Amino acid sequence: MKLYLNHQLKINKFFEYLVILIPIFLISGPFLSDLSISLLSIYCLFIHKTYYQHEKIIKFFFFYLITFYILILISSFLAEDKFLSLKNSLFYFRFVLFSVCFFYLLKNNEKILLKLFFVLILCFSILIFDGFFQAYFKYNLIGLKINEEYLGSRVSSFFGEELILGSYLTRLFPIIIGLGYFFFKFKKGFNFYLIFFIFLMEIIVFLSGERTAFFLFNITLFLLMVLLNDTKKISILSILIVSIVVTSLIIHDGPSKKRIINETIKDLKPKTYNSEFVIINRQYHEHYLSAVKIFKDNILFGVGPKNFRVICKNQKYNFSEYTCSTHPHNTYVQLLSETGILSFILIFSLFLLVIIILFKQFYYKFFKKEIFLSNLEICILIHIFISLFPFTPTGSFFNNWTSIIYYYPVGILLWLFRNKKIL
Repeated sequence: MKLYLNHQLKINKFFEYLVILIPIFLISGPFLSDLSISLLSIYCLFIHKTYYQHEKIIKFFFFYLITFYILILISSFLAEDKFLSLKNSLFYFRFVLFSVCFFYLLKNNEKILLKLFFVLILCFSILIFDGFFQAYFKYNLIGLKINEEYLGSRVSSFFGEELILGSYLTRLFPIIIGLGYFFFKFKKGFNFYLIFFIFLMEIIVFLSGERTAFFLFNITLFLLMVLLNDTKKISILSILIVSIVVTSLIIHDGPSKKRIINETIKDLKPKTYNSEFVIINRQYHEHYLSAVKIFKDNILFGVGPKNFRVICKNQKYNFSEYTCSTHPHNTYVQLLSETGILSFILIFSLFLLVIIILFKQFYYKFFKKEIFLSNLEICILIHIFISLFPFTPTGSFFNNWTSIIYYYPVGILLWLFRNKKIL
């Protein structure tokens, strides 16, 4: 029996390190991160069900997302290009199993979170330093050149041609803040380091040239300042720092300003094309218009994951050379066109559920003067909120890298909510 337990501990330790190292794997590319998720999901199948069968939150989560999985699987079997669609949807369940596995590992050893915090600190520190280095010298620490495009230079650090530095930092930012509060809230100097960290993040996300990431980062800051418990001083200093940084960046007429400020103002101005009102710009407008037309003809199950790129070429849905793309560049428009109304309802209702819980935190904090959620719970919910935020252009919902980012903190949230009534 002792030998068995030792063997089990060693196995658990291996999978714990897989979970902890995922932020590093995400920087290295899709292969290692996807391999880790796959191995963790397989391990979940071998975990005895007694470890989580009495957890109501796991049952709800599992039923909810397996229902979503079944719906996208049906969509794939009905798709025009079944192989392309099934390539993404067939093994989508691994993300659900990964979250359950993360929950199980945390239930057995919550010290994983402390190690994860230090791994995230390491990743963020290297990326931020390397980002500033690349912005100044025009190449990063390993010789990757700064990305040059028609609007100027964009910092990408170790991501190279993949312009996702801002997205990576913004999406994982709430997790690192939540874990910081979880372990170091009462440590001397924590507030100073937090403010300095926010200052550097604001600049580097701006320099990445990712408009959506910059917008969501500042939405995140606003929500953190409003919803976190006992953060009056940090909120005031954060507002001051963000105001100074943003004002300075706007005054400085650099390439990032041209993309993030000038182009955004240009896109937000009301405009028409052939007497028709255009949303954001003509390219996005035609993506959305085509996707909505596709949805109207395929209301229940859509045309299948990854099949927008195939169907948008049809004359009925194609308006010009701007219409087609790999995906419609908005999560909910993509869900409607590729997987139908039922899948859309499941994911959008999850977004609404997060809003309700965060609003409850706001009510308890300002009206009842009580603590409803811990700061770590608030931060994880904010991560989900910005991931599912409907009013920005997004990457493909079924992209593996994006899915890992979305699902990564879900296991932590399940662990936090396991004994808590949230509604």
